Amino acid sequence: MSDLLSADWFLNGATVATDNHVILTPSIAQRYGVFMHTMPIDTSDFEILFDVSVSEGPSGSRDSGFALW
Repeated sequence: MSDLLSADWFLNGATVATDNHVILTPSIAQRYGVFMHTMPIDTSDFEILFDVSVSEGPSGSRDSGFALW
């Protein structure tokens, strides 16, 4: 089983996870996505590396946002 599809990850809304990427929201207006790990990181020194790809869908909606915390 892929790490992204394990029980340690919480997915909600329109989020779709595959073996190597996550789609937070489809190109449909008024959709949301949540993707987070269920266990805390027990350290005061860590680094996050990721690639973000943002593209305009067929609807042309521009009222989206992204947060990392």
